[in-house]
Amino acid sequence: MQESSVQTYTLTRYEMEFREIERLGEGGFGVVYKVQREKDKLLFAVKQINITGKDEERMLREVKALESLDHSGIVRYFDAWKEKDSYGKGSFLYIQLELCQAKTLKHWLDDTNRNKNRPSNEIVEKIEQITSALAYIHGKKITHRDLKPENIFLSAEQGNPVKVGDFGLAKIMERDSESHTAEAGTRAYFAPEQSTTHYTNKVDIYALGVIVYEMFNFIPPGSTRKYLINDAKECKFPEKMKLEHAQWCKAVRQMLSEDPDKRPTARALLGKVKLWEKLSTDIDEPRPSCCCCVF
Repeated sequence: MQESSVQTYTLTRYEMEFREIERLGEGGFGVVYKVQREKDKLLFAVKQINITGKDEERMLREVKALESLDHSGIVRYFDAWKEKDSYGKGSFLYIQLELCQAKTLKHWLDDTNRNKNRPSNEIVEKIEQITSALAYIHGKKITHRDLKPENIFLSAEQGNPVKVGDFGLAKIMERDSESHTAEAGTRAYFAPEQSTTHYTNKVDIYALGVIVYEMFNFIPPGSTRKYLINDAKECKFPEKMKLEHAQWCKAVRQMLSEDPDKRPTARALLGKVKLWEKLSTDIDEPRPSCCCCVF
């Protein structure tokens, strides 16, 4: 007579240390939960990623490197660990993160597109925060590789500053000659060279160029975000943007250059953004164009 197999259930570290409150989201790289830590009742976000059959040690090592990041414009990483599930099967990577609002820059773009109210000083402020975060991680030799409005979160702090998050595809790049995974990221924000295995942190600058274009332009009636992004990549600037934000047209054109070497570094861009932030006015007020050379 065949004996029935009995599966042993063992509480995982995740189950012992945290109480799940709700599921915040799910994507190709895992599930994110809002949790409360049992010992002090503090709230966090925890991302659970199935890494069975993958290079577990490399993934853990790269995520661990993100724990050292300390910047106001970056979602804070507190801890990361890997463990089997409660039945001892599979391998899962857990990442403990700062809990942000559920709203992202994508939600802000959608909301302001509906009411057509997007002051330029607020746009420039958000661009400065994103650029500052990129300059910081690039200084740490980290490339995000999946920068897009859905991965930029609105903080609950006063003024709702933005924070760059979801570093699931982030890569530590020690040398420009390194080979990387081709087509890692979201195609709408791909730099041309991202379809190959050789690229640098300039892919983040390209993605930011698309985002900046989105922030300065509304989706026309009867059109879609897809067409707006296509216009960005082709550098088709509306007359209103060319008239009121000439310096940003020139900046976006350089950020979207097919030649990565012609794109500005995040640090160089940040210097210009800080200057323009001081000069920003309401988006409905025309302003004189700046000098021809942006960087």
